Amino acid sequence: MAVQMKYGVEDVARYVLLASDKANHPASNLRLQKLLYFIDGYYMAMHQGKSDLFREDFLAWTYGPVVRQAYTLFVNNGADKIPENDYTTKVTARFDDSNKRIVFDSSPWEPNMIENNDKLFIDKLVSLLGRYNDSALVDISHDPKGPWKKYYDGYSSSVIPKKEIYEYFRCLLGDKQ
Repeated sequence: MAVQMKYGVEDVARYVLLASDKANHPASNLRLQKLLYFIDGYYMAMHQGKSDLFREDFLAWTYGPVVRQAYTLFVNNGADKIPENDYTTKVTARFDDSNKRIVFDSSPWEPNMIENNDKLFIDKLVSLLGRYNDSALVDISHDPKGPWKKYYDGYSSSVIPKKEIYEYFRCLLGDKQ
């Protein structure tokens, strides 16, 4: 069974940050990582494992599942809330052959690349999870029956297989699908 992957994690992360701000729950990088985990897990479960929001893997880090690419994108904010300018401006790097140097270009990020039905899904989960603070989201992601617990060994950054995340969230949904 082939799994359809719709977006890159950077675009999903940017939209999650936009949705968080709109819901009056601005996100830190820690919160963003937990939101990505819950959103992607429930998305896979709702689509019976046939569709995934993004292709990048989660790693089992100390404070729960993390997508390295999204974490790295906003790491400069530390534990602070990620400001709007950081997620609405996309910076790309290219090599300028004539000057033999790397050039950074910035452009506005376009949220319209995320389909409307996916925006609604993300908005709903961000709103539902907004009542939990960051440490509560970490605790929820550390469920002893969940995939993070199975792959976190205290030292390395083990990949949490998407199939395991799907199975876990499918069980959480139970007969509610």
